[in-house]
Amino acid sequence: MTIFFMALAAYIVGWLLCNLFFVRLIQRDKRSQRMACRRIAEEYFRLAKGVRSLPVDPESEEEWAKNV
Repeated sequence: MTIFFMALAAYIVGWLLCNLFFVRLIQRDKRSQRMACRRIAEEYFRLAKGVRSLPVDPESEEEWAKNV
């Protein structure tokens, strides 16, 4: 009976350690996802800023001049 409780305790401790490891792994992955999303957003806004500064077509040059 004592062996059963020792095995159960070892199982529970191992399960907790694995969960902590995977939770940290998932959090680190989310952090890297957030950083990747931030880089993509910065690149998108940089490109959008460059595109906005160009006239879309010759008829909208007055509108473009107002925005610049």
